[in-house]
Amino acid sequence: MIDSTGKVEGDSDDDESEEDEEDGDEEELVGAVPLFRLRRHVEMYLSLEHLSKELGPEHPFLTAQEARVMQVKNTILLDLGTALKQARSTKVPNMTRIMAIMGLYRDLDEAKEALKVIKNDATRKVG
Repeated sequence: MIDSTGKVEGDSDDDESEEDEEDGDEEELVGAVPLFRLRRHVEMYLSLEHLSKELGPEHPFLTAQEARVMQVKNTILLDLGTALKQARSTKVPNMTRIMAIMGLYRDLDEAKEALKVIKNDATRKVG
């Protein structure tokens, strides 16, 4: 439906604020990266990967941007690692948040990276 201002009903400029409210109760860690933001970054990266497969690896734009794409993926992995460490660092680990983060690693096909982060974090706590 379209209202009198011309906007489609259900469309909203504050999609982010709606997602904030949706995941708000998950965000109990001070300074923690919100899960919806991590999820959105992973989805956008996966969309980029899908498009690059459809265009082919030899496309001039993709070859020119290859370093930037790797930097984006590394940044996402760094953010996921930080979020995973934060979720595990509380007195009572937030298992829902940990499992959601592990799912994002799985979506990126980087489950080994998640295990490496957990192993390094556990080693640091023991040592």
